[in-house]
Amino acid sequence: MYYIQRVGTINHEPQKRPEKYRLIVEVANDVIYETNAKGEFTLVNPKTLDITGYQESELLGESYLSLIAPEARNEVQLFYCKQLQKGDESTYKEVPIQTKKGKIIWVGLNVQLLKNDLEVQGFIGVGRDITESYHNRLELKYSEEKY
Repeated sequence: MYYIQRVGTINHEPQKRPEKYRLIVEVANDVIYETNAKGEFTLVNPKTLDITGYQESELLGESYLSLIAPEARNEVQLFYCKQLQKGDESTYKEVPIQTKKGKIIWVGLNVQLLKNDLEVQGFIGVGRDITESYHNRLELKYSEEKY
């Protein structure tokens, strides 16, 4: 099998690709994770661990819902169940993450279905801490409603 590196360039050494992607995931300044079809973490990058305060061993095999703030779990689960049922390849949602110490951090999360021909194998999520902008929007909304 050949992998295209750039337009017109063919890489005859696919074993270099996974290493390159692993490095990108590890140094990314965004939350990056992968789950299996049940929604259990199979990969979490260092930024995910930094933001949440968990160790990798504490998250792998756990449901993505374990990171969602308890009061939002039903809503978030319903949202991603709809993505799965509709077969939406990609979605965006702002979700409240509860850290190991109980702090709430808002993350703007893009979630992509991982599929083989017809079956969903899991999900890949890429997110960014939007806590500050989220709170700024709430303050603006409150201010507009007040006046």
